[in-house]
Amino acid sequence: MKPTQTTSRRDFIKTSAIIGGALAAPAILSSKVSAAENREMLRVGLIGCEGLMTNDK
Repeated sequence: MKPTQTTSRRDFIKTSAIIGGALAAPAILSSKVSAAENREMLRVGLIGCEGLMTNDK
């Protein structure tokens, strides 16, 4: 019987971020080459930060 390998939440998020960045890189880099000035706001959402961005103490 083989032992099962478990993936921690931290490893899952790290791997997901790397894969997401690799998939998004061509679109981001090609727009820098061909696009004129862009003044749109970039909105970013944090998932699973466990109260990191709050002031509750």
